[in-house]
Amino acid sequence: MNMKIPAAIVSETRVIELNKEEISIRVPRYGDCVNLSTGEASVVRIIGGLRYDTAASSLVAGVGEYIGSRMYVLMRLYRTAEGRFFGLKMISVDDDARIDLQVFEEHEALAIARSLVAGVNVAEFLREWYCAGLLPIDDEYVRGWAESALPADECEQVLAAMAGRFAPRPDREDPTTRD
Repeated sequence: MNMKIPAAIVSETRVIELNKEEISIRVPRYGDCVNLSTGEASVVRIIGGLRYDTAASSLVAGVGEYIGSRMYVLMRLYRTAEGRFFGLKMISVDDDARIDLQVFEEHEALAIARSLVAGVNVAEFLREWYCAGLLPIDDEYVRGWAESALPADECEQVLAAMAGRFAPRPDREDPTTRD
């Protein structure tokens, strides 16, 4: 199955040096690199015998903020091509950074996404990611999220998209109509 991956929902502050240079945080021990000016991240770990690579995975959602005093905090949720979920957490103070990857169980992915996606982005995120089947299915959880975070009209649109997500669409071949 070839799924189109939607754009990530990202609410991250981008920063550059006063002389217009990009800021990249590097951790030589692991070869990690996170560019705070472009948002590109190259972090790879083997966890539980499986490879987790930010560059080879889809960024689902992220938040990042320059706090001041040369401190930056970044949290992201990624989805591998196999449908596994993992998070990137980075805390950088001056030029010293700690970058970690954490694997999430399927049931944790929605809660992590909810902690990263807020405000005007919730409806788009739920329609594009959840209703497209790219996140674990838990309609009760998502219904509660939509009802608590969205105005009534947007909530109804998300609930309608949830209800219709398994209906045949004209842009997909219906297997029951094959010869």
